[in-house]
Amino acid sequence: MKIGVVGAGVWGQNHIRIFKELNALAFVYDIQKKENVTITDKNVYFDKLHDVDAVSIVTPSNKHFEYVESALTYGKDVFVEKPMVLNEKQAEYLYSLANENKRLLMVGHIMKYNPVIIELKKLVKMNIMGSIKFLSNTRVNLMKPRKDTNLVYDFMIHDICLYPWLFDWDNYTIGRMSSLVMPDFVSASWTMNDILCNSINSWLSYYKIRQLILGGTEKTAVVEYHFNSQKLILSSRDEIMTKQFKGEPLKLELEDFIRKVREHDLSETRSREGLKTIQVAELVQNSSKAI
Repeated sequence: MKIGVVGAGVWGQNHIRIFKELNALAFVYDIQKKENVTITDKNVYFDKLHDVDAVSIVTPSNKHFEYVESALTYGKDVFVEKPMVLNEKQAEYLYSLANENKRLLMVGHIMKYNPVIIELKKLVKMNIMGSIKFLSNTRVNLMKPRKDTNLVYDFMIHDICLYPWLFDWDNYTIGRMSSLVMPDFVSASWTMNDILCNSINSWLSYYKIRQLILGGTEKTAVVEYHFNSQKLILSSRDEIMTKQFKGEPLKLELEDFIRKVREHDLSETRSREGLKTIQVAELVQNSSKAI
């Protein structure tokens, strides 16, 4: 298995490290000479595409479309970090191109590979929490605002993808939505198949919070998730249970990408998950109220 990595920024370095560990790294392309970069010339990059099975695209978000399009055109399977692209029209086109060329197009929605989130999904399937009434996630920390995208597409898009995935809903109805979109703070509330969904995100918090709450009629699940350490708290009227989890979600995700490439598993392409998340993200943007 030979995989080229496109983009060697902070998150790209994690892709590089993991593909090295998995003995799958073929080359690293970036327009700037950075750590681990082996190619900086775009023409050389296109030549090298012939020699790999797939590419992993970790560029700034506003460059995703052009690199995904070229890789699919060259007949390569593609992993692209979230957000897939920044508008619905581009997402539609890329999925059509992937289907036409019978290629895998997998979007990096990493929450699905977090061990504690996987456990939470099992609990949902077991129906031990009763009827689920609400989902609420808080994702805040201090960081420099990104220039290539905003908080809806950088942070909130995790929740937009995660919430229906927890219930295995390929088709779902988005009901009433209210949102507030500001440069450093975004919040939104909406209904999804009659479940209330809430998401709070910010780049302005000195205290880092990663907390998901799922409320049911019988039990409430509270999930605290960080890069390599996670905790699940399950509470009811009578008891509180706490369980710790460990594991690197990105490594689990990229291992699954390699498996899908090897097995020519195109389920991610057929699901069009990246398109669905972009459509809801656009709803969040459009429903924002000025203050």
